[in-house]
Amino acid sequence: MKNNENIPKEDEIDLRDIFLIFIKRKWWFIGAFLIILVAGLLYTFINPADYLLTYQMEVKENYSNSYLSELYPNYEKELNYVSLTNVPVIFKSESVFKSLEGIDEGIDYNKLLEPESKVVKISLNENTSIFNISVSNSDYNLADKIARTLIVKFKELIRDREKIIFDEVLGKIDKDIEDLQDENNNYKDTIIASLEGEVDRLYAELDKYIVDYNVGLSDELEKNKNSENVSFYNVIIPPNDISDEISKLQAEINLYRKKILENEGKIIDLNNLSDSLLKDEDIILDRISLLSDTPSYSVEINRIRNIVIVLVLSIIMGAIAVFVVNFLQGLRNDKKKSK
Repeated sequence: MKNNENIPKEDEIDLRDIFLIFIKRKWWFIGAFLIILVAGLLYTFINPADYLLTYQMEVKENYSNSYLSELYPNYEKELNYVSLTNVPVIFKSESVFKSLEGIDEGIDYNKLLEPESKVVKISLNENTSIFNISVSNSDYNLADKIARTLIVKFKELIRDREKIIFDEVLGKIDKDIEDLQDENNNYKDTIIASLEGEVDRLYAELDKYIVDYNVGLSDELEKNKNSENVSFYNVIIPPNDISDEISKLQAEINLYRKKILENEGKIIDLNNLSDSLLKDEDIILDRISLLSDTPSYSVEINRIRNIVIVLVLSIIMGAIAVFVVNFLQGLRNDKKKSK
């Protein structure tokens, strides 16, 4: 029981000793506390705080066109090469960041592209097609200039690439229409014309054959008209294959005319596709849009955090100063007693 009673007394003595040390060395505590506090606050307020500017950029959905999907599926994929997954990769590329050259002497775009750099960030808002573009800098105007320069360059880069593909698609459509028209003209002016000429020739030959046969038949009937054994119905007509050749040629002509009609249908579809693409040009090329002309920004959060850190550090350094001074004073007293 006595041992248990002594424990709180020893703790009381220890706490009281510590309290007395702080009272005795209070000016050391106050001095160290104030020095660290003033130095920390001066650094916090003199050293400019970083502004964190955030712009919101929307990437519109893929362009869809039924004619394009059916006739040029590969071009549709190329025209929609920008996706939510590759936007950050394209945005944080040298092609985009090189646009920062010359806007400020202190900016090295190569350093901003390094993985550990936190000056420029891009992130996708969950379940949306909206990206946050954040730029951190002590100069608000410079941060704003960096953000706007990168966004404008990114939009230009995407538009230029899509414009190249867009013009390529229109060029391909015009070329295919021209080829189909040339093919139809070739069918009409060369192949069908030649076949029809051959049919006309065969018809003329058939007519001559029929005329010659009828004249011969007429002469034969006239010559034997008084004979009881001669009749029109028992005269054998010599065989010929002219009619079969004409039928084959006409079937071939009909086949080419069918191809012409198919080509004309394709030409109509291609013209419709060209018209719809030209009508939707702005939709196709302007898929990137800035949601606001003014950014949201924050600055005070870091400063408040730094002030709290300075206060805590000042208290700790004040306490350390008290115990260091008390320890050194103890050593001095021990030396005096030993003498």
